[in-house]
Amino acid sequence: MVIAVHPSDPSSKPTADHYQLPDNWHSAPLTAGIKEFGLKLTYTYELMREGKLRTFKIGRRRMVTREALIECVRNAEQESNGRARSPAKKAA
Repeated sequence: MVIAVHPSDPSSKPTADHYQLPDNWHSAPLTAGIKEFGLKLTYTYELMREGKLRTFKIGRRRMVTREALIECVRNAEQESNGRARSPAKKAA
């Protein structure tokens, strides 16, 4: 299972910008995974606190799966569609 690929330079500390996720990635460090979906870190922590985004830890690193991000985005879309205002009715 490929988690993520980062530069081979051992002196550089990997960051989200260093990670190049393969097209078929399964899990990745949280910062790299949310970058793929265009989410901001502060909002991501809010989603985690609310139980809307599933994550897990490997050692000290917080990880996220692609499926968890897709599920989170789908749920947000459904919530948004449920709250959307219906078009104004025309007067008869």
